Amino acid sequence: MHIIRDKEVESLWPICDEIRIALRDNDSEAEVIQRYKKPVFRLRRLTTGLPLPFNSDSLDLKSAAEEIKALAQEGLGLIISKQLIKAADIAVALHTSSSNQLAIKLRELVRNGSTIAIQDGFWRQTISSWLASEFPDFKTNVITFRELSDQDELQHLIFIGSPSFVAYRHFQEPDFRFARDPKSLENDFVMYGFGDPSVRINGLISDRDPLRVITSTQPMVAPNEIEDLDGESEWTSIEHSSKLQNTADTDTEVLARFIGLSGGHHVFIEDDPRTNVFVLMRDYEDKLDVSRTSVRDLRTSNFLLLRTKGASHNLISEIADELGAKKLRPSQLRYKSLLQNKIKELGGTRQVSTKLENEYELSTNNLADWAYNAARIGPGSKSNFLKLCEFLSISTEAEKIWKHLERIRALHVRAGNEAMNRLKASIRSISPTDKTLKEDGYLTRSVPGCGQIGVYRIEHIGETQLVSVYDLQILRT
Repeated sequence: MHIIRDKEVESLWPICDEIRIALRDNDSEAEVIQRYKKPVFRLRRLTTGLPLPFNSDSLDLKSAAEEIKALAQEGLGLIISKQLIKAADIAVALHTSSSNQLAIKLRELVRNGSTIAIQDGFWRQTISSWLASEFPDFKTNVITFRELSDQDELQHLIFIGSPSFVAYRHFQEPDFRFARDPKSLENDFVMYGFGDPSVRINGLISDRDPLRVITSTQPMVAPNEIEDLDGESEWTSIEHSSKLQNTADTDTEVLARFIGLSGGHHVFIEDDPRTNVFVLMRDYEDKLDVSRTSVRDLRTSNFLLLRTKGASHNLISEIADELGAKKLRPSQLRYKSLLQNKIKELGGTRQVSTKLENEYELSTNNLADWAYNAARIGPGSKSNFLKLCEFLSISTEAEKIWKHLERIRALHVRAGNEAMNRLKASIRSISPTDKTLKEDGYLTRSVPGCGQIGVYRIEHIGETQLVSVYDLQILRT
């Protein structure tokens, strides 16, 4: 373990504690507290988790100081103005110096074959670029803590953060699997002392000659409070901000996951067993190929394929329209528009669902999907669809509409096969060792008839949560 010290950086800890306690005791709304807490806690994350010079443009500590000072002059900021001004002054002081103790220690530790383990995949590319500039002749890698369990044996691991920080999982129990299966014989933890120069961690091997056999499975636990470690990463911060935007309509919420992608991109994907996405894989010839997988099987470091420009966001529907579904869409839109009107008329999907169940013996949890999701064709059961049409007062049209829906379903199946063929042809032109894909983590390719497809490395996968389908882009394929 390597405890690094910097008076200015470490003075941010008591300031963060004072701000957190003062805002908590004020009993304000969570999003209001977040607004005043976030800039200072983010400042601490940047100065303790990145090896960049403190005067670098990437850290932009000068702008951070200006933002914090502005908050001290308004609203809740007046309650914690003293602490905010101190934090801003620290940011200014650090900005005048390029010296970064984390960078100095990493220069001592990094060697050919080293792997840096970080909490937040948002900064993977930034740290990878720093390593490439500092050690151009070394082969190094950057992974997130969550990816440790999927790794093969590594030569040398360097963790940025304490064992408790490594084990932290947002809204989950700490994960200490890395302590029982560290993946590497040599493991270095580089961390600030969190105000405690003698960090006591049970289960660590002592400084005597290294043991070649693991003699204890006791997890490494630091005495620091998890809350003091500021578990919110850049990705969870972006996720929080994205979900708070215009969340007025709660009647059409669906379960979804926030997916953080390389390059600062992100998307919400519906967390449903029926939701499949396209990901990259390698075929038997070691060339890139495309596979369909469930959203629940996605892992960080997978490469996700998303529509970026061109046709509508739903690739399958677009190709199905090319194959003949377009002329049948009016039948699909007919019942969907009537269902939407009924939802508005009766005051929401819950009221409509209750009426359908009580008066038509039609029980469904997919009502909002049928009404608002263009990718969902409709009820899979003909008897259920006929009941729905009776409720919508279009029983005389039901048989005709059902035949059209069945035809659309068949065309969607054909479209899925066609889309896969087009994707595969485009993706196979990319080399598995493509520098842009490996370093930047994303690129785009044109797919005939489908617009542009972006290939993005997954850096973060959020927890399942309710998200409004009106306010955010929910990906379904």
